[in-house]
Amino acid sequence: MEKINTIIFHQGYQDYLKLNCLITSKKNNIFLLGDESLKSFDKFKNVTFIDVKKYINDESIEIYKRNFQPLNTTPEKFVWLWYLRIFVMKLFLEENNFSNIFHIDSDNILFEDINNFKFNEDNAYLINKNYIPTNLTASIHCGLLNSNFFSNFTKLYEDIFVNKSKFGLIEDKIKYHDEHGKGGICDMTLFYLLHSEEILKVQNLMAPILSIQDNEEYIFMDNFSDPIGDKVDNQFRVGMNKRIKIYNDSNTENIFLYDKFRKKKMRLINIHFQGSAKKFMNEKFLKRYL
Repeated sequence: MEKINTIIFHQGYQDYLKLNCLITSKKNNIFLLGDESLKSFDKFKNVTFIDVKKYINDESIEIYKRNFQPLNTTPEKFVWLWYLRIFVMKLFLEENNFSNIFHIDSDNILFEDINNFKFNEDNAYLINKNYIPTNLTASIHCGLLNSNFFSNFTKLYEDIFVNKSKFGLIEDKIKYHDEHGKGGICDMTLFYLLHSEEILKVQNLMAPILSIQDNEEYIFMDNFSDPIGDKVDNQFRVGMNKRIKIYNDSNTENIFLYDKFRKKKMRLINIHFQGSAKKFMNEKFLKRYL
């Protein structure tokens, strides 16, 4: 069986990215797609640096960029970067003839070998419950993605932004953000639509996943700052810092969270230091648990 590799897309040196690579690579093989500032990461064990310059000037990407519409309160350059990483990873997969890849965000650390888990679908990522009808949000900060994901994502992007045959799928969300401000359309909207429109079968990684090694259920964290789970929006115990409380086993490097719905501690696969939580993504914090 082909081993699943991990991939990170990032531009610009950050200490937290270095820390991520050093920890995630303990149990996973990483391809780091980035710019020249990250070239030195190639010396780390199990980390292979790939310069994105070889992909970003591809003709297909130029077409997507010409038709790009930010439709978001976030600065345009960042919104485009979120889409760009998908187009670049698609080209990377095709060039290397990989059947799939496991994508993680640069602020999301894996503490387990991703090959130790039983995936029930060829594509798997986190899909939030829509507590607000116009939320339409899914995330690949932990995402098993194959060639069908990338081809269907680019086709949906074309249908929404290029030929506009499916622009209607996002009109209500555009109207909501026009009236309420913050946020808008982004890559996460399209991840959600791939699932909700039944374009792609996706395993929802908000739900516990079975480990092949010990036959126990593990949890993928959505966001360190938000205790949302697969059942309720306040599912995990929160600590003094108002973030999800992390527990560790003093005899191992295993980490846990407490699931209030299931009323038990559960092994944790990752910590996602999204947004302001990046300030905790440092050696001092992690030494408390590892």
